[in-house]
Formats: sequence, C-alpha cells, structure tokens
Amino acid sequence: MLFLTARDIARILNISKSATYQIIHQSEIPVVRINRNVCLSVIIFPCVIRYSTPPIPALNGSLVPSPPNAIFITIFSLIVIQLYRQFVLHQPQEAWNDIAMLLTANIHFLLGLTLYLTGAINPREIKLRNILVGYALFVLVGFLFTTFKYAVLLGQEINLLQVWDSLSTVVIISGVLMLALGLLAYLGNRRIDKQIS
Repeated sequence: MLFLTARDIARILNISKSATYQIIHQSEIPVVRINRNVCLSVIIFPCVIRYSTPPIPALNGSLVPSPPNAIFITIFSLIVIQLYRQFVLHQPQEAWNDIAMLLTANIHFLLGLTLYLTGAINPREIKLRNILVGYALFVLVGFLFTTFKYAVLLGQEINLLQVWDSLSTVVIISGVLMLALGLLAYLGNRRIDKQIS
C-alpha cells in the first residue's frame, strides 16, 4: 500500500505543511506514523481534498498562534506619531528619526515573529535562485525608500557619492535581515514539526 506524508500532501494541494496537519487532525482522518512522519494511505487521500476546499488557513487554530495585537497597535501608533511630528509640527529629521528607527524595528520584528509562529516557510526547500531574487528585491526596495526619504521627504540633494554610500549600507543591512528572517523561519518550521510529532 502506498502512503503520502504531510509534506507530499502540502505540495500536491499547494498549501503549507502546518495547514495540512490541521486538516488531518480536525477532520479525524486515520493516519499512521512511519519514522516519526504522519502518513496516510493514498486511498484516503480524496478525503483530504474534500476537507481542504477551501483550505484551512495556517494561522487559524491553537497549533499556529498569530502575533499579538499589541504589535499592530504599536506600529500604527508610531506611524501616526511620526507623520504628525514631521508634517504637522514640521520638526527636523533629528526630532523624529528615533521614531522612524523604532517603527522600522517593529515592522521587521513583526515579520520575523510571523515567520517563527507560523512555521510555514522552510528555507531549506527554497531554491537558491529564489533567495537571490528575494534579496535583490529587498535591496531595491530599501534603496528606493532611502532615496525617496532624502530626496522627496527631506528635500535634500543627493550626489553620486551619497547614492553609493546608501546602496552599500542597504546591501549590508538587507543581508543581515535576510539571514535573521531565514533563521527565524527555519526555527519556526522546526518548532511546528516538533509539536506535531
């Protein structure tokens, strides 16, 4: 008899592995364990397809908790405070630069926490080409945002040397952030696997 693992089912249905486990457990489909892997017979597989239409989101249920609402409230509050101090009070950059840095840190913290809690992304299964493309997009967005900040919001003239310095800084920071987010995604994926097994 042929068996399918949860990873096989996730790839067939194009859903996350944590969502696959929730479908199996909530629908009470009989499974067997082979080498610590949750497996089911190909004969029962149509039942999984029925229960996965529409698929259960990976963020629902107690198995995969969602980030606390306090983080979203904090980010929204920081955005309002920065815009108020910048455009209403017309304060210089030095007066609200700490708010902008704190806002950026909270956004990246939310992204990393989401990757860790969901465990839906396994960096080991991502192709190197996709990682390089994602890193390039990360650098591009960071560079465009930095240029927009100084050229439009602050009205400063930017020369070629400043562009090169900004690009070098963005490349380094983006690399560090990509490594940190990848590590959190890997640890989150392992955490989900351990909870299920």
